[in-house]
Amino acid sequence: MADKADFAAINEYLMTTPIINSAAEKIKQDWMAWWHSHNNDWYYTEDDYNHARNTRNQFNIANTATPAEQAEVKAQIATGVTTEEMKGQTKTAGTTGMFYEEPKPLIPTKWKVFGLITAGVIGAGYVVKKAFAHTPLGAVLTKLF
Repeated sequence: MADKADFAAINEYLMTTPIINSAAEKIKQDWMAWWHSHNNDWYYTEDDYNHARNTRNQFNIANTATPAEQAEVKAQIATGVTTEEMKGQTKTAGTTGMFYEEPKPLIPTKWKVFGLITAGVIGAGYVVKKAFAHTPLGAVLTKLF
């Protein structure tokens, strides 16, 4: 598994490599937005690492001047040694050199968690209000809510 230094290295590469065309610039801008939203994460998943490596590969393919150069870069990516292979593990990249990424969920997990917590707090408040409905505390709760 990759650590934060691996992500920082990919970020450094994308930030310092000269841009040849607008396609590469677009990929760089997308990366910058992703990096900004994930830079403070304390834990990166395998899918995050695959996303970073795929972005770097797409950038390298896009940042070419000629179709021949692009074909050469694609061939290098497809046959290159992955981090896993250097560690003696099985290659995780596909035949094109790109890595599998899980499809993004329709509703992000953090919003699901927020929704469950909110529903729980509202539900607990309702139960407390009903449980104390005929007590002095219930009278106060009824006036407040």
